[in-house]
Amino acid sequence: MHVSFTTADAIIRTGLLHNTIPAKSTNRNTLISFFYTIESCMTAVVIIVIGVLTTVINLGTIWIMFALIATVISLPSLRKLNKKIETEAF
Repeated sequence: MHVSFTTADAIIRTGLLHNTIPAKSTNRNTLISFFYTIESCMTAVVIIVIGVLTTVINLGTIWIMFALIATVISLPSLRKLNKKIETEAF
């Protein structure tokens, strides 16, 4: 379930990133590289936090907590994407 959600999220974010930056932009490669660098840094920080928290709380509970936090954080983006899809489809 976790892999399904994270894969879907990654596909949506990557698609939005590539669709937002104009193809002929001189800074396109730099912006995409910067995005992936920030994403990797945030992933490393979250994994470290999860590692530290597992010394206090059960690993399964930690994953559920972070999945819920990620869902809450991503809801505004998903709503915005849904509105964009609805307006462009019709």
